[in-house]
This record gives sequence, C-alpha cells and structure tokens, in this order.
Amino acid sequence: MLLLAAYAPTATAVVDRGPEFTEQLLAIAVIHCNLPGQRQTGSGETMTFVPVEASWSAETQYCLRSSIMKRAHSVTPPRKLKMGPSADGVGFMDDHGGLHTPPPTTTVAVVGAGPSGLMLAPDKTSTGKADGMQPKTIETFKQLRLADDLLRKGVKVYDISFWESTVDKPLHRTSRQSHYPDHVGASNPFVLLAHQGMVEDVLIQDIEQRGVFVSRSSPFIECSRSAADGKMHVIYEDATTKAPKTMEADYLIGCDGAHSKVRPFIPEAKLIGEMTNASWGVLDEWFGNYVVSQRVANHFADAELQIFIAGDAGHCHSALAAQGANTSMHDSFNLAWKLNLVARDLAPRSLLATYEAERKKIAQDLIDFDVGHVKAFSEGDEALTRNFDENIRFISGVGAEYAPNILNQVSSAPQLPGSSINTLKPGALLTPARVTRFIDANPVDIELDIPLLSQFRIYMFTPSLQAGTAFLESLCNYIQSPTSFLSRASMRANKSYAANPPSVGPLDEFAQLDRYTPVSKLFTYALVTRTAKCDAEISSLPALLQASRWTFYLDDVIPGGGCTEKWLGNVPGDEVAIVNVRPDGYVGSIWRCGGVGQNGEAGSDLGRKAVFILEYNVLELSYFSRMPTAFPSEI
Repeated sequence: MLLLAAYAPTATAVVDRGPEFTEQLLAIAVIHCNLPGQRQTGSGETMTFVPVEASWSAETQYCLRSSIMKRAHSVTPPRKLKMGPSADGVGFMDDHGGLHTPPPTTTVAVVGAGPSGLMLAPDKTSTGKADGMQPKTIETFKQLRLADDLLRKGVKVYDISFWESTVDKPLHRTSRQSHYPDHVGASNPFVLLAHQGMVEDVLIQDIEQRGVFVSRSSPFIECSRSAADGKMHVIYEDATTKAPKTMEADYLIGCDGAHSKVRPFIPEAKLIGEMTNASWGVLDEWFGNYVVSQRVANHFADAELQIFIAGDAGHCHSALAAQGANTSMHDSFNLAWKLNLVARDLAPRSLLATYEAERKKIAQDLIDFDVGHVKAFSEGDEALTRNFDENIRFISGVGAEYAPNILNQVSSAPQLPGSSINTLKPGALLTPARVTRFIDANPVDIELDIPLLSQFRIYMFTPSLQAGTAFLESLCNYIQSPTSFLSRASMRANKSYAANPPSVGPLDEFAQLDRYTPVSKLFTYALVTRTAKCDAEISSLPALLQASRWTFYLDDVIPGGGCTEKWLGNVPGDEVAIVNVRPDGYVGSIWRCGGVGQNGEAGSDLGRKAVFILEYNVLELSYFSRMPTAFPSEI
C-alpha cells in the first residue's frame, strides 16, 4: 500500500484490515505524490490523509530473547503527540489525545493500514509475519531510497542448506547450494532476512519525514457507488463515536488480507482454488497450525475500474518460499504508477485494466509454483532441490514476467533493418549491468541508477557517437518538437507536477531527483555508448541529452560484455537501439536498426521514424491520441 501512496497525486485514505506489507507500501507511493497542504495520515484500521497539525518521530528497539525478535516502540514527540497501540485498538493520537478523523473526500481509499496495529491481534495465526525480502523487492526498495537501513540491519542469506536427523544419525547437513547463482541475473543475489517490524519502521519513518502520521481504529464497513457522479462512498466506523461515517473517494483499494471485506464489493469476485490437506507448524513468538490454501481471485478489479484488491486479498498460498509479502508489494507497485497517471489525467482509466491482467497472471504463476513446491517439500531434499532449481528465477522475482499487452509491445511496430537478437524482452525486467556515469566517472548499476519517480525511462543505445550523430540530432529534435506526442505529453505532465508536486523527504534533497527529469516529468532520457571517454563530451550532444547529463553512460566497465551486450546482444557500431522501460522497471518495447552511419540524411530520417515508433509504443497512455489501426506504410 505504501508503494501506491508514492504515486497517487492527491489525498488518500486507508482502512486497515490486512497483515501484509501491501498496505504500507501503497501508502508510501501515494505520499510521494500527494497534493501540497493535503498531508496523509492513517486512521487505525482506517488510514486517512489529512492536514498534519503535529509532528512526531518513533524509535524502535529490537531485543533478541530466546531467539525471538521482540519489538518495542518509544516515541519522541516534539509536540506531545503520542503513539499508543494496544489490544483495544487505540492508535496514534493528536495533541489533545483524540484520534484523527478521516477527511470527507479523497482520491484513493486503501483498506489496510499495515501490520503495525495487527501485531497485537489475538488471532495471530491469521496475520502471519514475513521476514524474507527477495532480490527484486530489495531492488525496488533501493530505487525508492528505502533499502540502506534494512541492508545494514538485516541478515543476507547467500546459501541454502538442507539438514536432516534420523534415529540412527544426529542432525547433519545433507546438501548446500548458492541461493541465487549468477545465471539468475539478480543484482542482489541473496534473501534479506529483516523482521517485519524492521520493514514497517523504514516505511513509517518515510511517511513521518514527509509530514504524515497514522491514527487507527476506524475499520471499513461497506461501500457504494454514487449514481450522480460515479464516486465511491466508503463507509467506516468512526474511531471515537463508533458510529458509521462516510468518505467519498475516486478509487478503493482492498489490501486487507485473505478474508478481505473489500473483495465482496467486486461483483462475483472470489478466491478460486482449494485448501490442501497439508498442515504446517508455525513457530515464532507465537505458534499454531497453518493449513495451506492455494487460491487466486477470479477478479482483481470491478468493471468500472474503481475497486481493486492486492496482496492476500487476491491470492493465497503457502509460506514456504518467502513469496507472500514480496508478491504483495509488487501488486501495489504495479497499481501505483498506473493510478498516478490516471489520477493526474495523463492516461485514460482503461490503463488500470492492465493491473488485473498482469498481476493475476503472476498470482496464478505463483500458485502453480507453490503447488509443486509444497509437493516437493514433502517428497524430500532431492525433489525440493530440483524444484528450487527449476523455479529459481521466479522465486527471486527476476523471472516474474508479463504477457504482451498495450504496455508490453513485443512486435507492435515493424523493425527497421537490424541484425542481432535482443536479450531483453518486453514484459520482463532489466538485466543487471554496470556502466560508467559520464558526468562524475562513477561506475553504477544502470538498472538502479535512475530512481523510480513514476516516469518512463527511454534508453538510447548508440555504440558510436560519431556514427550516430545525425540520428541523435534528428531523434532529439523530433522528441522536443511542438507536434511530437512525447513533447505534448511532457508538457501536460510538467504542468500536473508543478500544480501538485510530490511530497519531499529529507533524503530526496541529497538524491537531487530533479536531475533525472530535467526535460520531462513523464520521461527520463538516457544515452548509452561504447565511445571512449576521451572522445565523448556532453557539449557535443543534442540539447535534450545535454540537459539529461546525469543519465549519459559509457559502456566501458566490462569490455565486450557490458550493458549493450547484456541487454541487446551484438550491436555493431552503425546500429542504434531504443529501450523503453515502464515506471515499474519492466521493459515496454525495444527498437533497433542499422545503417545509421551511412550518411547524415539516412541518420536523420531514421531519427524521425524512431520517434514515431517510440510514440506508437506509448500512445495508449495519453488522451492526446489513440492507437492507430494500422502502422503507416511509409515506415
């Protein structure tokens, strides 16, 4: 839920009912783009975003007692704000000891305010605690500038071992292997063991630093849609009076767990699958029986694309492979940037339909894997090792891939003359690669260097700057021309972000986020070349790329095996390529052609055509134009 919060541009309300990270991540996303003067706060089982009258900070200590990580909160309230979670549901209070009331209107209402308050729930077997972050999730936290504390405090698990004891033999290791071998392609080849409380603290701290606090104890009751304007009327229980109150929202998101109260409001939505006869013993600071359920909701959204579910509300499975919290967070992340574009009127609401199409596929892939994984676990080490090896990329998150759709254009436009086969593919994640950032000569991970700001990343590959000069000049001139869709979309986005700027945290100032969107808030333009550093200069680049100087990269860290080869395969010096990357890090489209160095006229013509092809791949995201029924014959 916090991931969603980082991207929604207006006030958000969240009604807490779920045990997963989904809710908190969704909230972070909305917060990062909230309207000035409309700070967000949570209300207990309902989190709402209202103007903040007081600030506070929370410190969390961890104690290792009998191998159990315990959690204790202490609060340093600059203005007497106190935090008092307790079994009776009392949450965060203001200066006068009262719970904050959710606002009457909001853009996004999220049911589920995160696991903090639920840690004291009496029935802990229904609200389990996650403690394993997979490589893709770590990568996402890095791009959101939230990973440092977790990496410092958490435990990195690089190997996986199998142990056994029998009547005849004491406990002994039977096998050992690398958790994520090189062929997986994970930039962080380990599982990060970080207690859920640690992850919560990182997320909550980010909220606090953006002027937000949480108040609890306002559970979701029901919702209805207004016949007059189509808005959602969300009914919740007032924290003080316990009487029903109504909030108006454009969108309602259910992140409230397997027993979701929101899911029934999506017509005919239900979890489909079966309860297995496998019963697991769960041991932590509490223990109980966990009966494995492997089910996926048949709908993740209603027909009007106003009510959504994420996380366990949409899929249930075993806890074996540390997939639940990780998958839930990426549900939220997928929905977050799409809601941002739609809420800012930068994309039609139909874009939100891709959320169900993409995340339902991943959920089903997860259940299919889980069925085999649970079976292999019961069959012994050999079967489990084989299953792990076969599914290792999916487990890491790196292998979670989307099918072709309007966002993932496998062959949406004809390829102009080109030779090599691309290594990347639309619907898949970027392969980790090292490059040199030209402006400061720093070696960086190119897939992580540009922060996630709800923008598309456009990577231009020109192995030879000299051969590609005419192409780059033409390409950049057309991108910035007043008639270009990319230019008009950027102007619209820039106006939206100027009117409704995102919230700013202390670390954002050091990250200098504006350097990554100097031309457009919707697109980050990057240039990658194999040209030697002594032969490259920013002042010789087109104006668009001069402005984008922090995303000018030299592919010279690993000669003969660098970013170009990892992403595109063999690219001769007279070829160029463009890789369009979605705001969530998935490849949207790839275009490449050869012969750009033959003459200036040819390069200029190819630059114009390249812009048209690039626009073709993102037209569906804008009101300016619609997807053409046929590709122009001139291309």
